[in-house]
Amino acid sequence: MPRKRARGNGEGSVRKRPDGLWEARYTVKAGLGGKLQRKSVYGKTRTEATQKLTTKLATEAELPRDPAALTVTLSDYLDRIAGQRIGQVSERTSEIDQSHIRLTRLASISNVLLRELRTGHLEEFYRALAKTHSKSVVQHVRIFINLALRHAVRNGHLLHHPGLLAELPRMESRRIGRMLDAAELGRLLDVARPTRWYTLLYIAVSLGLRHGELLGLQWTDLDPKKGELTLQRSVGNDIKGNIRVGPLKTKGSYRTLYLDAEQLDLLREQQASQTPQSIWIFADAQAQPLSQDTVRHEYRKLLKAAQVDVTTRMHDLRHTFMTAHIIGGTDPKTVSSMVGHADSRLTLDIYTHVSEERKKATAARTAEVLGIKKSG
Repeated sequence: MPRKRARGNGEGSVRKRPDGLWEARYTVKAGLGGKLQRKSVYGKTRTEATQKLTTKLATEAELPRDPAALTVTLSDYLDRIAGQRIGQVSERTSEIDQSHIRLTRLASISNVLLRELRTGHLEEFYRALAKTHSKSVVQHVRIFINLALRHAVRNGHLLHHPGLLAELPRMESRRIGRMLDAAELGRLLDVARPTRWYTLLYIAVSLGLRHGELLGLQWTDLDPKKGELTLQRSVGNDIKGNIRVGPLKTKGSYRTLYLDAEQLDLLREQQASQTPQSIWIFADAQAQPLSQDTVRHEYRKLLKAAQVDVTTRMHDLRHTFMTAHIIGGTDPKTVSSMVGHADSRLTLDIYTHVSEERKKATAARTAEVLGIKKSG
């Protein structure tokens, strides 16, 4: 069982006493600049004690020690934190920080002063955000906001952490992905075969690559004698749509893949069709790396021509690779290594999903397996 994160200063703590009561303890100052005092509230249940703690933290909050923080809004403070993180996090993460800040600036919470921020403000914001964005986006926005609020507590801009008890609304679980069945995949590759996109799609689905990994391949990554392909970089689009070459997603993403004869032949043909100056395996007419947006656009056209659901993502080719291996009997640990998952539990999520689908299919065949004739 994963350990719960320890609460930081000003966040309070909740415990059950030997007498059965729940005690919520918190720290306040005895006046501005005074000494810290430890206080407690009690409840018959954990929920009751937590609610009382929330009220106390809201009503007894002192002014921040930094006078400049008196007029800072939440969005302003998030912008400050994002600026401090530049150089400490990847360029892509900094871009995501800015997208989170834009979401707060578009909402009513944007004008709430940091020192007046309450749990209710955050919960209202998360509910509104959940109506237009995915569960994953809402979760990551909360993570970034809570990071900033912990920083505010630690540096004296806030005495208490208002995001600690803010709950997310009920949302649908993230989409695991869909597997293209053999007929769909066959039609898609048949439609793509006469086009320049066949090799790209074949390599994507037969190696289980992420979209960025696929476009980040260079000819120096290929060792045709050993039949090896080494993944070393990713190509994506920044928030303005410009092409960005960057690192791979995780340490586990840096890996070597082993190619079969069909894959090697296709890559040799691909190289022969390009100018000698091209360093990218999948390049545009100017020998520059392809844009993910360009590939998605062409992919949707191929899906439509192949009569495959046009909402099918490029990432679903990767999901197809993993699911096919799991159904075929490859153990999840090996599949995890092949696709570069940082945590094999991600692969096990797919394994569990596949197992559930198998159980549903098996349940539908129960009468047939038992030899029971249907009535009527």
